[in-house]
Amino acid sequence: MKIGIIVAMDKEYAQLEKVFSGRKDIVLQKCGIGKVNSAIGTVEMIREHRPDLIISSGCAGGADKNLNVMDVVVARECAYHDAYCGDNCEYGQILGMPARFKAPEELVEKALTLNTDGSQMNIIGGLTVSGEWFVDSKDKMRSILEHFPDAEAVDMESCSIAQT
Repeated sequence: MKIGIIVAMDKEYAQLEKVFSGRKDIVLQKCGIGKVNSAIGTVEMIREHRPDLIISSGCAGGADKNLNVMDVVVARECAYHDAYCGDNCEYGQILGMPARFKAPEELVEKALTLNTDGSQMNIIGGLTVSGEWFVDSKDKMRSILEHFPDAEAVDMESCSIAQT
């Protein structure tokens, strides 16, 4: 199985490159920050490498107050927190597209089993919401949580990678 891993920033890429350097079954790609860059990066990865699975990896803001720095959120599903196409759609849904993009449940469950390997890592599954801004204030986070009270993490790329 060939796995593609997409990150947004140089720092994220450098960390994963140390771990996965020389692996022929894993393709790393830096796409740049934001929904458009990540969609383009995903298309490029698919066209050039044809991976069986694509993983979005990187830093995200914790939406759940119970999360701590360095906890890991595995996205069971992704949604856009900054999209509104009128009353004919759910908030965050692009007209003609699903309201949420779901990850394969068997892969989510496999990732969650890493909680039992004796490490200090806390891994949870949940909703990741994506949008075109850094969430740098409590007001912005409150606004997102009004529409997505079940959100666990907030980023700028995961949903567009899932959509692509």
